[in-house]
Amino acid sequence: MINIMKRRGFTLIELMVVIVVMGALLILNVVNLRETQASARDTERTTDIETLASHLESFYTAGTDTSSTVGRYPSTSLIASGQLPIKVLVVAGGGGGGSSTSNESGGGGGAGAVLYNASKNISIQSYQVTVGDGGAGGSNGGSGLQGGTSTFSDINANGGGSGGKTNSNGKDGGSGGGGAGAQDGSTNDRGYSTNNSLTTGGADFHGNYGGLGQWRANGKSGGGGGGAGGIGGSGYDGATEPGGPGKMNGGVGWATDISGVSTLYGGGGGGASIAYWGAGGTGGGGNGTQNGQGAPATAYTGGGGGGGGTAGGGNGGSGIVIISYPGTSMTATGGTITYTDATNQNPRSTTPYTGGNTVHTFTSSGTFTVTSLMTNTIQQMLRDIDTASLTAPGQTDWTQTFISAYDTSPSGQAQPTGNNINPVPSINQYIYQPLKSDGSLCTLESQDCRKFNLYYKVEKLDTATNNCPDISTKICMVTSKNQ
Repeated sequence: MINIMKRRGFTLIELMVVIVVMGALLILNVVNLRETQASARDTERTTDIETLASHLESFYTAGTDTSSTVGRYPSTSLIASGQLPIKVLVVAGGGGGGSSTSNESGGGGGAGAVLYNASKNISIQSYQVTVGDGGAGGSNGGSGLQGGTSTFSDINANGGGSGGKTNSNGKDGGSGGGGAGAQDGSTNDRGYSTNNSLTTGGADFHGNYGGLGQWRANGKSGGGGGGAGGIGGSGYDGATEPGGPGKMNGGVGWATDISGVSTLYGGGGGGASIAYWGAGGTGGGGNGTQNGQGAPATAYTGGGGGGGGTAGGGNGGSGIVIISYPGTSMTATGGTITYTDATNQNPRSTTPYTGGNTVHTFTSSGTFTVTSLMTNTIQQMLRDIDTASLTAPGQTDWTQTFISAYDTSPSGQAQPTGNNINPVPSINQYIYQPLKSDGSLCTLESQDCRKFNLYYKVEKLDTATNNCPDISTKICMVTSKNQ
């Protein structure tokens, strides 16, 4: 008789051990594969950056196929990333001057907020532009009205605060209105600067508070409205300044040459009294009155209206929006179009200057429409560079991965930590940062772009290197030879 031996199978514990071992091996293989893939992508990033740096150095030494310009690198206008930096000035309407029932003591209107962005990124689309009206001056002892808000994209400038009416405070706004003349030895408070978004759209804010309204033995004295560049002067009290006019002046405005002519915007309105009057701040502010109606502010400056008496305060000045960009970098419509030369001077309305700027001025609300950007500039300037070198690993659209910097550190010194570059690169971005000799960002082809930095981020960085010194951020940087 043949004995058939029974064969024993794997125990549950043995099966579990096998499964665990196989799972561990699988995990190790997956981890190794992912690390290998990440290293391969990092190698591709490094190769892309080195290729781009080589083309930029060729541009520096040999210029382009169509230009013999040498000894400089391209500006940020080289970048065709679907966006282009422009300069934008947004000025809100000025506040109206206050009035009084007697003694000509209305406060001056505050100027509209003045917001300026030297590098606002835009794309091909339409942008609504709102230009705020000046606030009406007060009448028969009433307060003036606040100026209207001006806007462009996400930049919002608040209208100027109105000047104080009889025995009342100035109103808050882009710049505060001046307080009205006080009585019984007291003072009336000034209006304060309260722009609702001081850094909206990356814009620098300019605005100040108004002056105090005062009392003196033989009359009242309204404070001046705040200006974009200076505070409003307070009224005089007769004790410290027995015969002195001048304290009621409106605050001075803020100057810019974005239009091609250096111009002050946002002067505060002057205050009023029975004996003297405050001058409007330079920048369109209206004068206060000694015995009558406050003067209106200059249109399209955002200046505050002058304070007045029973005849009323002056109207605030309307605002303005101005946009400027390198003349050949894009095409756009809207507003009144003028052209400035390569030094941003000598504006004219006919033929564009070679290497100059195009300026769009809006004195009323409208639409700024970008119809095209120079998407082929980079191939022309960098001698037909393969756009694959501009495309981060795993991405398909190079215009979304190769983008320009729009900020630099206050000292202008590049640090490869990602702390002074804006935007900070992700693993899907290459950031080009051209710099002038003083270390500031080079945004125009008419500027002398003397060096550059290229930033990128890697996925794996176990050991710091010269190009990638910070393991924590994994931000790497390649610099130009001319550093």
